Amino acid sequence: MYSAGPGEGSTFAFYITAYTAESAEERRESLTRVLSNMQLEDPDEKPVYTVLIVEDNVVNQKVLSKQLQKNGYVVHVANHGKEALEFLQTTRHYKDNEDGIDLTVVLMDVVST
Repeated sequence: MYSAGPGEGSTFAFYITAYTAESAEERRESLTRVLSNMQLEDPDEKPVYTVLIVEDNVVNQKVLSKQLQKNGYVVHVANHGKEALEFLQTTRHYKDNEDGIDLTVVLMDVVST
């Protein structure tokens, strides 16, 4: 902390440990790898997967959603973890909800510290 004196204001400094975010190109490559593993052999056949995308970046949501839908998948999107948990309550995987959505795959970024 530095202060020039009363009435002059103060300067504060601090340091935090932070991780470098994945670049847009690295994220795009990751999504491409996931998509290549989920390609349908015949795009006209019934969707094999129902996908929940949990992603806070709207651009990434749209790109991934369109690519999956183009390949015949049913896609749902959640903006964050709380929305994802709320959506999971509508699936057949939630207790006593056998008639719920048949969710197959959840795609999400997980950041650990």
